[in-house]
Amino acid sequence: KRQGINAEYMGDVQASLRAAAEQISAVHAALIGHKAELVEIRPEIENAIAIVKSTLEPEPIADSDILVTADVLSQQLLELESEDLALGDLQYVISEALHAKEMSTTEGLKALGNAARSQFLCRALSLKLKQTLPRLK
Repeated sequence: KRQGINAEYMGDVQASLRAAAEQISAVHAALIGHKAELVEIRPEIENAIAIVKSTLEPEPIADSDILVTADVLSQQLLELESEDLALGDLQYVISEALHAKEMSTTEGLKALGNAARSQFLCRALSLKLKQTLPRLK
């Protein structure tokens, strides 16, 4: 009697294993079909991704493309004026660092002197350029 129950139980287990194997085979076949579809449309997907990336990430604008000057002297004057403003900002940052004791007095004064000297040269050259460009006097 016990062997009959075990044989019946084993038959049920084998049947459920066969059913599970058939389900796995069906799912496997479906996955292979989906893989083939994805491989087929992959170039289209990559193209769409490239389009989205180019739309979301515009190309950087070069500094020279933002403001175009009429001639070489005007370009030099523009660069000198921007350097003068940057040096003024640098002097402010150095003085704030000195007040906050983030740098020694010797280092700070040396850096301020260098920035002031560079700013003086920028302003002197800028004045000379303005004299050669009569419309900017």
